[in-house]
Amino acid sequence: MGEVNAPPIVSPDDRVCEEIYVRTIVRDRDGRYSVALPFKGDVLSLGDSRQMAEKRFYSLERRMLASPQLKEAYDFVINEYIREGYISLVASKLVRRISYHITGSLGRTNLHVSYV
Repeated sequence: MGEVNAPPIVSPDDRVCEEIYVRTIVRDRDGRYSVALPFKGDVLSLGDSRQMAEKRFYSLERRMLASPQLKEAYDFVINEYIREGYISLVASKLVRRISYHITGSLGRTNLHVSYV
């Protein structure tokens, strides 16, 4: 695997994150890389976040109903991610938890969408 020139790791959190990355990175048969998420502390301490995720999802739906421009920008990004193979549709019976976090401004040229 190629090396990337990066600034030195300075904080303890950065070191832990780098160790998780190095320890867990794998490449699948399609050539895609996968790495564990660097949780701070015990992931089980997060608890069941389904209710919060659903609340955020419905809030996002309301925002998009109120702003057709936002919905159009969001749909564009999601469809682009599907076309590029970054994400794929999942049968609803397989979905245990979903959470969407959308940030950005319609004044900018691109909209950033994060999946948590």
